[in-house]
Amino acid sequence: MYKAVKKAIDLIGGLKIRKNSGVLIKPNLLRPKHPKWHVTTHPEVIRAIIKILKKNKCKIYVGDSPGFHDPFVTARVCGILDVCEQEKVPFIDFRKKKSYLYKDAVFMKRFDLTDVIDKVDYIINIPKLKTHVMMGATLAIKNTFGFMVGLNKSRMHFKLDDKEKFASMLVDLNNFIKPSLNIMDGIIGMEGNGPGNGDPKKVGIISASYDSLAMDITMCRVVGFDPLSI
Repeated sequence: MYKAVKKAIDLIGGLKIRKNSGVLIKPNLLRPKHPKWHVTTHPEVIRAIIKILKKNKCKIYVGDSPGFHDPFVTARVCGILDVCEQEKVPFIDFRKKKSYLYKDAVFMKRFDLTDVIDKVDYIINIPKLKTHVMMGATLAIKNTFGFMVGLNKSRMHFKLDDKEKFASMLVDLNNFIKPSLNIMDGIIGMEGNGPGNGDPKKVGIISASYDSLAMDITMCRVVGFDPLSI
């Protein structure tokens, strides 16, 4: 896994993260499910990224905010908390939120997000390749939805029940967050009734991009989606 992740990063020009900087690794921790179900980012992908960042002497954190479940319980069941403990990297609770104004937004200018984003220099976004019953697919841009804290996600789904509006919100959110690097766990993805109840599907890909949109367009084409339908 380390070799695959490092090769993906090398293919896009190498790791563009300063030494001794603070880095947040943001996986997909949808719900507490064992890695064998492939609902969440696989813990060994997280371990590989941690090892790469350690060589850069970075201060590393891992964190996410599941919509309904305790983040620490979810991270434990998903295997990611074990990796954090083994690698001596703190897992961060996203429960504290802050209101942010995004002046360049097209659709939504204000977001209530975790205040963790103020405390790190870089964000590495680690989505899982999955289908999504509402959006068609959940990829790099959709994974930034996890920066909304807890039940704020369900409130946003209720408020924006139209796919086009929800997609517009996600684009503004991603452009505000601006992940420094995206790494897609597409080794075994999910098809069908995703993001939580679909069927595992072997794809065999680890991809990396400094551009969330470029990653999503590419991965849509890999799995047979029209990118403009997402």
